Amino acid sequence: MKHSPRRINQLARATGAQTYLEIGVFKGLTFGDVEIADRTGVDPQYRVSIEDLAGPGRTLVTDTSDGFFAGLDRSTVFDIVFLDGLHTFEQTYRDLCNALLHTHERSLIIIDDTRPITVYSAEPDIGRGKQLRRLDDAPGSGAYHGDVFKTVFAIHDFHPGLDYVTFKGEDNPQTLVWRSPSGREPRLDSFERISRLTYFDLLENLDVLKEMPEQDAIKRCLAAVNR
Repeated sequence: MKHSPRRINQLARATGAQTYLEIGVFKGLTFGDVEIADRTGVDPQYRVSIEDLAGPGRTLVTDTSDGFFAGLDRSTVFDIVFLDGLHTFEQTYRDLCNALLHTHERSLIIIDDTRPITVYSAEPDIGRGKQLRRLDDAPGSGAYHGDVFKTVFAIHDFHPGLDYVTFKGEDNPQTLVWRSPSGREPRLDSFERISRLTYFDLLENLDVLKEMPEQDAIKRCLAAVNR
């Protein structure tokens, strides 16, 4: 099974999750394999037929994440949220803030693409990243992560009520977030400085991501939320 649904399903089984929200369904590769009964997917432009993803307990919304959250009933909460929308710091951070309004004390939030693998994959504009790679005649992966990694720095410095870990390994880098007092001291203490971080700044501050092997990360999270 693919890494995202594998992780989500393991967490869902361990926490008894019944409701799931996915921001950025795209082709439905994760949404379709998640085993949580009550699923909501949001995407402004699906790259798959909605009919192919539809089924009992599945709600598919064609809208931006901002539009979806703006119209969501205040009482609606989700057990697990997967954020895989627009790969920019601003949008991902806003999605996180909105998700926190619709989650509870034991909810889990997974943020996709939090560890870019090259300076090109960290470019928030996917077209510009591809152009720069071509201009530099750079070999290797054409992966795109954007500057989502800055969201982790924002959590680290400005959300002391949240804890997190980032999956380290061959599979796609993702950061798992849950509610727990952190006791962290700010690293940059400035949203402006965070917004200006480069790929090389990330390399100099990799410890902020709190990377660890997948199963170790999951065990740490579950130990906290199942207390």
